[in-house]
Amino acid sequence: MQSLSTLRRAIEDSPTNVRLWLLFGQTLVSQGELSEARRAFNQAIVLAPADPEARLGIAQVLFREGTLSEAAVRTQCILKTDANFAPAHLLMARIYLAENEIAKANEHYAKARSINQELADGQLEKDLLRHGRNRLPQIDRTETDDRLRLAAGFNMEADDFEWPDQVDSELASREGPSIGQDEFDFVDDDDLGFNIDEFERPKGSFADVAGLEDVKQELLMRLVYPYEYTDLFRAYGKKAGGGVLLYGPPGCGKSLVCRALAGETKAAFYSLRLHQVLEMYIGCSEKNLNSLFQMARENAPSIIFIDELDALAGHRGEAKQHPARSVVNQLLIELDGHDGSNEGVLIIAATSAIANVDSAFLRPGRFDRRILVPLPCPDSRAEILRMQARNRPVAGLDYDRLAAMLQDYSGADIAQVFDVAAEDALRIAMRKKEIVPITMETIEVAIKKVEPSARYWRPNND
Repeated sequence: MQSLSTLRRAIEDSPTNVRLWLLFGQTLVSQGELSEARRAFNQAIVLAPADPEARLGIAQVLFREGTLSEAAVRTQCILKTDANFAPAHLLMARIYLAENEIAKANEHYAKARSINQELADGQLEKDLLRHGRNRLPQIDRTETDDRLRLAAGFNMEADDFEWPDQVDSELASREGPSIGQDEFDFVDDDDLGFNIDEFERPKGSFADVAGLEDVKQELLMRLVYPYEYTDLFRAYGKKAGGGVLLYGPPGCGKSLVCRALAGETKAAFYSLRLHQVLEMYIGCSEKNLNSLFQMARENAPSIIFIDELDALAGHRGEAKQHPARSVVNQLLIELDGHDGSNEGVLIIAATSAIANVDSAFLRPGRFDRRILVPLPCPDSRAEILRMQARNRPVAGLDYDRLAAMLQDYSGADIAQVFDVAAEDALRIAMRKKEIVPITMETIEVAIKKVEPSARYWRPNND
């Protein structure tokens, strides 16, 4: 693949060449330079608004950043326009695998392979086989590494790229339509894949969440104490429920603590992810959103958890003439309780980019209570390590020392470190045919393999 410096020089010579910008973005993604990759793909979209590879590039950046729901929405929009765009099916397979929806991941992977055999991904197939029961199509093991490299999601070969002295006339004059309502096929409510009549009752509790005591107390004040101290809360004019926005670095337990609250209180739990909401704007009416809130009100005390609020709020500003705006406006109406009292309904939203949340969501009566969910402190890191060590063979672990080594690591990062250490110990155990404990050395090696995902997070990150 061409070096970044070579690509930058080529772009300087041909700044309106869409293919150059796409290849530049692809190279940046492969090297983990996601912010610059996003800018490259955005530039490609400016030059060719309807180019599916440019739009998929943004989705891939979101996927790599861990913003799965928005990545899913953007990829689904591409497939609405071109149902046979194989790289989009491949990315959907990865997204569904990350969300542990193995059947859907298998379906999209098989579709990608049926359209383009060169998109075979041996590692993805292994992951699907390990996590699911469905048998996948056999991959031709004689395929070259170059073909596997195509599984990154683009249909161009860097080595085959012709470096032009001038902008290709066809590309220079290429114009694409903006994405509008006419590009979407509207569907019935039953096609949502989201059943508003179902809710969860998670079995966890706050004992399963290390640290975050301030967050736990705030949530208890919203949903537990109003029922334990009814007269006191009534005297001060306070009711159960309301809106809370949890913000902070990814992987620090925002969704975990919400599920733990539901388990602690036995409250009905409704988890609403971005692509479930925006599937409505791709084809379904706002009444499903209203029905969800009505169900939550009828089953109070209840919790509605909205993940990745920043992505949803961002669509409000970008869709002034689009059906998305009416769906998001419906959410604002529900937050205001215009169609029924939200007493006893705790609406919790989460975001890792609070600066991107539309101010309309932060007004009094909506998500006016904002709580930082930070990276774990040393004591919390040690407790997370102890939780990870449960029911695993360990020996001689100094949790406080390990916690000091894991500064800037999120809870999810620490869990990944322990998983890597467990796999390393397992490989040795398989060779020796006996249990080999996870030791300090095992974890220290694993730490070197896992980079902290939120090291550079700041409250006002874009």
